Amino acid sequence: MKGSLSIAVLSLLGSLSSTVHGAALPQDSKSKPVIPGIFPDPSIIQVGKTWYAFATNARGETKDHVGPNVQISTSPDGKKWTSPDGKQDALPHPGCWVNKGAAKTNGPDVWAPHVVELPNPRGFHDSQFVMYYAAEAKGSNRHCIGAAVSTNIEGPYLARAEALVCPPGKESATDPAGFQDKDGKLYVVYRTDGPSTPIMMQGLRDDGVTPEGVAKQILARDAGDAPLIQAPSLVLYENVYYLFFSEQCNFQDSNWRTSYATSQALFGPYKKFAQPLIAPGGTYGLVSPGSAMIATEAMNTSDPKQKLFKMAFHAWVEGKRSMFIGDVTLNKGTASFKLESAGY
Repeated sequence: MKGSLSIAVLSLLGSLSSTVHGAALPQDSKSKPVIPGIFPDPSIIQVGKTWYAFATNARGETKDHVGPNVQISTSPDGKKWTSPDGKQDALPHPGCWVNKGAAKTNGPDVWAPHVVELPNPRGFHDSQFVMYYAAEAKGSNRHCIGAAVSTNIEGPYLARAEALVCPPGKESATDPAGFQDKDGKLYVVYRTDGPSTPIMMQGLRDDGVTPEGVAKQILARDAGDAPLIQAPSLVLYENVYYLFFSEQCNFQDSNWRTSYATSQALFGPYKKFAQPLIAPGGTYGLVSPGSAMIATEAMNTSDPKQKLFKMAFHAWVEGKRSMFIGDVTLNKGTASFKLESAGY
């Protein structure tokens, strides 16, 4: 049963190339993206005053199947973004465990990169940046999660030889996102394609790239989330854990949306909110807004407890998954969202 589900989910995700150019795709989003074109599964991070965005490779959605493994874009203010040149590659060489010749992408099938900034484990003054990513593993029809490090936010990132997370059997692990708890402990959250496509959490050592302990499930799909949930993103604010995730994920329709759940404890239980944070249609006219990642924005304020949050996600525009961005307000266990106007 698990093997059948794993293959079915991968088949659904792998059907992207055919649906991009086919009539099955839904209509375009009415709002304009901040990064047009192919920039799916985006994540953002602010370092100093500059914002950086990373995204899934575009090879599977282009006719010539060329381009970097991990796309990158920059912004001085989180509003106006550079247009990816198709040449700069933040992860030129994925881990040794990665299938370097995935048929649909003419190279490594790298998905959903997420970068976090950590103190350098060797005690140097410079920070160390860790990139978590998913990729197709050698000799299998499934994805696992890898990690790579760099002292430069733009890379190139040096990949660890072995996978960070690779579930037993035929299940896949995708959509990783790093998280640091209030005690400094590091984790990576991700989803698997088990029977309930659960969101899992794996503890990490201080280096951010070595697993520690056993992964634990923190959220599962229910009837309202079908066919699957994915793309977890976790943040702690005022002693409340906010777990954002995508639900009703299906490339063949426009129901993809971003929702969230909250908890007073890291491992839950998490309570899902009935209304999505970013819904399709509505005020912004977005089509399938999903794969959202939250990031903390630096503020010039005397109150160290005050924080602002930005969220990057993709939605369909002209048959492509383009990046949108908006402000997220967290208040006493509830979240609200406001779309940023396009930077172009």
